Amino acid sequence: MDIHFDYRSYQDLQNIPRLRNFLLKEWIKSSVKRVVKLPESVESENAKSCCTKGVLECRLPKTQKSQVKVIPIT
Repeated sequence: MDIHFDYRSYQDLQNIPRLRNFLLKEWIKSSVKRVVKLPESVESENAKSCCTKGVLECRLPKTQKSQVKVIPIT
């Protein structure tokens, strides 16, 4: 990505009295998609996520493994 700033344009804006105290911000908005394969099954109905200060936290509880049942053969 190339970012260019035209210094001359900035100086021109500074010479306009009502624009002397302005704040210049730039923000790029786009979507991000990431797919992660999990090593075990999860309970999707109990999945929770939150985004705090730009950090995405996902909580995915594992499903209970079925207990192996031993059946004796007689």
